[in-house]
Amino acid sequence: MKNSNQLSGLAIEADQLADRIAVIDHGRVIAEDPPDNLKISLQKSTLDEVFLTLTGE
Repeated sequence: MKNSNQLSGLAIEADQLADRIAVIDHGRVIAEDPPDNLKISLQKSTLDEVFLTLTGE
């Protein structure tokens, strides 16, 4: 897994550029939606927080 600085940088880019985000945990897609929808549904302000909430890592 990438270190937290790399993850954060990728999450920022994905948030700005992607129409949809898929969160994959242990080879399974556990969430897929536009970045803003993921953040709103989980009441998080960043995709890093979304990832950590969904994966528990």
